[in-house]
Amino acid sequence: MFHGRFTAARCEHEEVDLQDYLDLDDAQQHLDRFIGELYNRERLHSSLGSLPPVEFTARYPSQ
Repeated sequence: MFHGRFTAARCEHEEVDLQDYLDLDDAQQHLDRFIGELYNRERLHSSLGSLPPVEFTARYPSQ
């Protein structure tokens, strides 16, 4: 599951264009890692006050 505003264009630019996948399973594993680890936990999002989505969600839970 990913948090925040995720776009296919961002994923394509930051992950897909930079990888050579062996097969569909390899692509799925890379994309799961990209979304779960890098996009949600490490990448800073300007729309979230320069916080990663996981940190933003923890800091400002839904009311």
